[in-house]
Amino acid sequence: MKKDFLIEIGTEEIPASYLEPGLDSLEKLLTGCLKDNLIHFGNTKRFYTPRRLTVLIEDVSLFGEDAVTIVTGPPKEIAYKNKKPTPQLIGFAKAHNISPEKVKIIKKGKKEVIGIEKREKGYSTVDILKKSIPSIIQEIEFPRSMRWESFGVRFARPIRWIVCLFGKKVIQFQLAGAISGRNSNGLREEKDIIVDNPLNYEKLLLENLIIASPLKRKEAIESQIRKIAKENGVEPIRDDELLLEVTNMVEAPLAVIGRFDKSYLSLPNDVIKAALKGHQRYFWTERSGKGTNYFISVANNPCGDIDIIRKGNERVLKARLEDAKFYMAEDMQISLHKRVEELKEMIYNAKLGSLHDKTGRIIKLSSFLSKYVDGVDKTALRRAALLSKTDLTTNMIKDGKEFTKLEGIIGAEYAQRQGENKKVVNAIREHYLPKFAEDELPETKEGIVLALADKIDTLVGGYIVSSIPTSSKDPRGMRRDANGIVRILSEKSLSVPLEKIIRRSFCLYGKKYSAEILDFVIQRCRQYLLDKGILYDVVMSVKTREDILAMKMIADAIIQVGDIQDVVMATKRINNILKGVKIKGNIVEKYLIEPEEKELFSKAKEIEERLERSIQEMRFRNAIDLLRTLIPYINKLFDNVLIMAPDEEIKRNRIALLNYVYSLYQKIADFKSYGIKA
Repeated sequence: MKKDFLIEIGTEEIPASYLEPGLDSLEKLLTGCLKDNLIHFGNTKRFYTPRRLTVLIEDVSLFGEDAVTIVTGPPKEIAYKNKKPTPQLIGFAKAHNISPEKVKIIKKGKKEVIGIEKREKGYSTVDILKKSIPSIIQEIEFPRSMRWESFGVRFARPIRWIVCLFGKKVIQFQLAGAISGRNSNGLREEKDIIVDNPLNYEKLLLENLIIASPLKRKEAIESQIRKIAKENGVEPIRDDELLLEVTNMVEAPLAVIGRFDKSYLSLPNDVIKAALKGHQRYFWTERSGKGTNYFISVANNPCGDIDIIRKGNERVLKARLEDAKFYMAEDMQISLHKRVEELKEMIYNAKLGSLHDKTGRIIKLSSFLSKYVDGVDKTALRRAALLSKTDLTTNMIKDGKEFTKLEGIIGAEYAQRQGENKKVVNAIREHYLPKFAEDELPETKEGIVLALADKIDTLVGGYIVSSIPTSSKDPRGMRRDANGIVRILSEKSLSVPLEKIIRRSFCLYGKKYSAEILDFVIQRCRQYLLDKGILYDVVMSVKTREDILAMKMIADAIIQVGDIQDVVMATKRINNILKGVKIKGNIVEKYLIEPEEKELFSKAKEIEERLERSIQEMRFRNAIDLLRTLIPYINKLFDNVLIMAPDEEIKRNRIALLNYVYSLYQKIADFKSYGIKA
């Protein structure tokens, strides 16, 4: 017989970003507990709202499976003599409270030994859950938890109620002042919801207007937004990030449309979006591709007075837009060029100087970097670098609350309105990109160079202040900057000498170069390739290079080649000889005695120049194909020639030949680490 299990942890509102990780953790802990106790179960279903985390597990066994263990004793030949039990067997049986006749002969490896089977009856599922759930709840992992000293409990928010049912029976326990039962809270000020059966949970909540399933809640919100927008002749501007956040902020959604004065449409679109989305979590609308003065909010109250909700939303939004209008009017009275001097008063870092100092470094570093990027307008680049940080002195960014995240965007808007060149405007707008893992990349040549210069300067500065981040802590966001550098170079197909550029950055700080920064970026490059689904062996075989694009292209070339076992085997055979051998001197042709070594040397010399040219031109697939032509000659040498010849000079020369051939392969990748055993 089986029953369904339900647990709902009711709380004060949990932050939207905490719900998924919290529920993931709860489900993992519960199913782990059942598995550990050999309790069989079926499908799991997950529900959450801002005030509840719920897991439903179907078809849970009433008892755990009996645990069977085998205890082994002496070998068979010691346990019996003339087919009769020996004292060793009798002692073993007595120790385990059984008669000698009940022992079994068990195969253990190649031997037969005496053994007994011990069976421990499975525990009651109710007893296991009752004992385990209080500790499971406290082990749930959130991005951050609070601790209540009066209860000695940690959780994301205060626990207000707990529903815990096995079939129709309550599993009762007490935690953080809450006693488990079958009463779930409905909407605020509404009556409790009595859960009679785990399988009725979702239906009962829905009857009380609460959509427990986040997927169904999201679909309901989308449907309401589309419907109300259509009724008002507008279209909602899609924002998946906002939709997910709003889905996690409400449990009984009600879409409400509102309007703001059309005069505010003169504000930059990004400012309007920030005002709508930042604190209010409103959706903007458009008509024929242009933003309108209509917005849509999602209330957590399906029975609320729509007019009151609308007026309240409009009043709050008007205040934010009025702030933005005021900030902009004040800011536009001072040109960005004049604001450059104000950067001297803004400390970037106590050890690294002011934002004016950073601007000076970015100007010089971007100029240095532009030598390696074709088609850059150097005049526009210098101007953009000069103005890039000036929006940090504006009221919109310094005091604008939700507008503070618009650095770069505000600078570009002001630059455009003040008549700056389009290339300058675009570079200012793009130089913070990418801001996060999946963010867009800069598109213009000037924006790309400025973004790289800014990130490299920030990365080197972070290293000077606090060294390379640890695995768990990265307070200065150095991984983010390194990841941004890797993405730009890889996805924009830029081949640049990164070591030279990083050296230049250290020089601009007046500090000695450290290779740790380049190593750090290369590590992020390897992780980037792994995240793209490239096999670990391929990624780790690619030789470390200062050219990030080359590393990516080599990995791609190896994948394109496909089966490279022949290359791997050949390089491993060479490495097995060279391992631990001291290489002395160069190849002396007169000591190449056998035809096989002469042919290998001749073929290697023949392809070397073409190999170098292929590498310089970044035609790595062609380079691998050239290296493959050596394989028959390598195999012939190993099959027919004794490398460790009795004659010391001939032996030394053959080792030098192998080392030379091996060095050609190493120009591309360390194929011997490709994970195939020779």
